[in-house]
Amino acid sequence: MPNKRIALTLNTTLETVKWNLKNIFAKLGVPSRYDAMMVARKRGLID
Repeated sequence: MPNKRIALTLNTTLETVKWNLKNIFAKLGVPSRYDAMMVARKRGLID
């Protein structure tokens, strides 16, 4: 889902979405959404 759509869905700003994604990527130690998804799957955070 594009950042803009996430922002609209959550009623927040695009910058907030970008900031939160950046922090999630940093905590997982990954550079992208795809890598974040793979790490989350491996850790059992998502099905």
